[in-house]
Amino acid sequence: MTINLLSYKIRHFIYKLIHFISRLLLIKNKSKYDIVIVKPDALGDFTIFSPFLQSLLDNEYSNKNVLFIGNEACKDLATVFNFSSNLNFLWLERKKFNRNLLYRFFKELELQKIHCDIVKCPIYQEDEFVTEYIIRGISSQKKVTMRLDPSHFNTSINKHIYTDIILSSERCFFEIDAHNKFLYEVNKSALKAAKKPLLKLEKFKALDLPDLYYVVFIGATEYKRRWSPHNFIRLSNKLQKVYKGTPVFCGATDDVNRLIESELNHQIKGINLVGKTSMSQLVSIISDADFLVSNESCAPHIAYISGCNTSYVISNGNHLGRFCPYPDSIYPGYNLLLPPEIIEMSSGDISSNDLYYNGSIININSISVTTVFKKIMEAL
Repeated sequence: MTINLLSYKIRHFIYKLIHFISRLLLIKNKSKYDIVIVKPDALGDFTIFSPFLQSLLDNEYSNKNVLFIGNEACKDLATVFNFSSNLNFLWLERKKFNRNLLYRFFKELELQKIHCDIVKCPIYQEDEFVTEYIIRGISSQKKVTMRLDPSHFNTSINKHIYTDIILSSERCFFEIDAHNKFLYEVNKSALKAAKKPLLKLEKFKALDLPDLYYVVFIGATEYKRRWSPHNFIRLSNKLQKVYKGTPVFCGATDDVNRLIESELNHQIKGINLVGKTSMSQLVSIISDADFLVSNESCAPHIAYISGCNTSYVISNGNHLGRFCPYPDSIYPGYNLLLPPEIIEMSSGDISSNDLYYNGSIININSISVTTVFKKIMEAL
């Protein structure tokens, strides 16, 4: 514990020193914006927020000069959205910003150039080493965010960064509801319905796929959220006996090893696109799929915004209530498959307790192939 605390303090000291040095280099040529939105989190987070961003640009922010600061991993994904021309982007590589001090220094210099009327941060949990330092670097008289469950966040850190912190007495919000609450509080008016965004998918339809197919997305950011690739392969083999559609396997390059790659190429009658698509192509592929089978990752959120009517989402309960499941009123074709330990709880317990809202360490592979297969067969 002492070592961890010391490491934490050293890290903060180094980052504050970089920030301080960058502030000493007075940069005269400032870029002026009306609004800066800071959201450098993961692909799934960006995907969920995208309908709100498009709605804001089309309505409340239609005459505003807006800058969005985001994670570079989302850059290609952003190209599929019909965002208006008044939106500008500044991308940063999150991992590099965290680990490469020289990269961090030069990004801090870029942030020093930004001046705006208001900074809005739609991230509702602390992100001390990335988001909070980005907020520090921007010149603005008003910086606003929201925190869920005020008893669980560090006011001593946040009060020096933000001018306004919206406090919510409710700890657990589905992420879409949290965005609604934050934007309502910031804009002081109800946000016009954040409908599914209009997407520019035609330019990404270069892949030659069969008329009837389903997508199997085997990736997830964290290992604990990855159902075994062998399970996905076994599931597809079972489905091929009763369903005419072709499985199209997608994911990142590091989601498979050589053994899995060999199985995907030789043991199933499907298409292996793991590590072979851009994010924009992935959106296009999922949009035309008959259904999606996926870990709880960015893929189900992409399925929702792109119009894929049915998703079967395998989860160990991580962030249950925050990112999954989608309410029927929003995405009626969303089917969540959870470990037996959570299923055995009563539905009332799942909705009322927040045990897994911030994470879960339950073994995702306790969900059997047979369980997923039966769930899919109910709809086929």
